[in-house]
Parts: sequence; C-alpha cells; structure tokens
Amino acid sequence: MKRAATKRANGEGSICRRSNGKGWVGSITLGHDANGKQLRRYVSGATQAEVREKLNALKRDRDRGVVGASAKLTVGEMLDRWLDFKSRHVRQTTYADYQTHSQRFLKPRLGHVKLDKLTPLQVEDMLMGVLDSGQSAARAVRCLKVLKMALAQAEDWELVGRNVAERVKPPKVSRQEMRVWTPQEVQRFLQAAEGHRYYALFYTAIATGMRRGELMGLQWGDVDFLRGQITVARSVVYLQGKLLPSEPKTAAGKRVVTIGPDLLIRA
Repeated sequence: MKRAATKRANGEGSICRRSNGKGWVGSITLGHDANGKQLRRYVSGATQAEVREKLNALKRDRDRGVVGASAKLTVGEMLDRWLDFKSRHVRQTTYADYQTHSQRFLKPRLGHVKLDKLTPLQVEDMLMGVLDSGQSAARAVRCLKVLKMALAQAEDWELVGRNVAERVKPPKVSRQEMRVWTPQEVQRFLQAAEGHRYYALFYTAIATGMRRGELMGLQWGDVDFLRGQITVARSVVYLQGKLLPSEPKTAAGKRVVTIGPDLLIRA
C-alpha cells in the first residue's frame, strides 16, 4: 500500500516512500522558468532521514540563489549526458547501439520534454510512434530498454525521483523458431560456392560454428596445423563504415576450436 507524502511547510519539499516500498523519494521546488513553470528537483535515499537531509541541502542552495541546472534538463540533454558517460564504460558496438536508438528514435519523440516532467503516457506514445513508423516490436522493446537504462542513471544522479519508463509495459515480440540447414542444404551451398574466393571462409564457418566477427578476425598464427586447432583470440566489428578490432565479448569467447583434416586441406 502506497505511503502518503509527508507534509512539510511551503517551500520545504515533500517526502514519500517509493511505490515498491524500497527506499524514499523527495522533491522540492527550486524556482520557476521563464514561462513561470515550477522547476522541481528530486532526491532519493534508503531512509526518510537521508532524503530529508538532501532536501535541506537543496533548500540551502536555493536560498543562496544556487538553482541546480539539472532542473532545466530535457530528456534529450539527459540522453546526451548519459551517452557520454556510457562511452567510457561499454564496448564500441554497445555504445553505437545506444547512440543509434537515442538519436533515431528517442530524441525525435521525447527529446524536447523536460526530464522531470516526463510521464509514462509519453513513453507509451513514443513506443506507439516507433511501431507506427514501420519498425518492429523488437525495435520498440530495445528503445524502451535504452530509455530505462538512461532514466535509471538519472535516478542514480538524483535528477529524477523515479524511473517512469519502468511503469510502461513493452510490446509483445513474436518469437520465431531458428531454422538451420539440413546436411543436404549445406552440401548444395558448398557445391554452389566452390571456386569462390571466400570458399575457405564459408567452409570454416560451417565446420566450426564461429561467429562472423570471429571469422573476420582470424590470422594464420591462430591456426595450429599440427594439433588441428584454431584459437579464437579476437573479433572484428563493422562500425560507422569501418572494420575495427574488438576483444571477445566474454572470457568464454576466447577459446580453442578443434578442426578436422578436411578443413585443414581447404585452409
């Protein structure tokens, strides 16, 4: 059951328990913008006393004329700050994915909205807009996930009191069963590809099950002809029109693959 907000004097802010019962959240008016709208700042904490202390600190800054710039942030500006933060903590391909979804889908639909005014309904409208533009449900789900991550960081930075995207249900994605080639289809493909300059690469892919990036990253030094092994030590990613070297995504990605004499002959 949701706890009612703790009443405080005008200008002192308000405090309430989170809807999930884990921790407390508070808000305070820091001033007004050029149009006369209130600028509110949110804080959070494990206890009511912790939130009250943070509100008191904000009140002291406000009374000294120091109004946090974060109260004026738009969703678009927050996404830019979040992307800059994530660029130092994630792989290049992961960052490119975040950037693509932010620039192509989130900012055009939500970028103008004030961060502290964003509502679950606006997030829902964003998802519908993505779907109505002809994008897949999987794309819409990814947009929602990226927005959730960005707003979770905004919550950690105490720019918002709650992650409104958490209250939006993702669209349903139809799962399609993976279809693999039969031995006969593999044989027909290899017969059709015989003589192609990438025939050895095609054969290696089928014989080992290695990923495309791993295949592109192979070097002759990775092949042990005596032991009949390939060492998967690196990968290559295609990013912004360029092929770039990349470390395997997980420790398990660095592995040794046993190969048969038929592949060694074609290598």
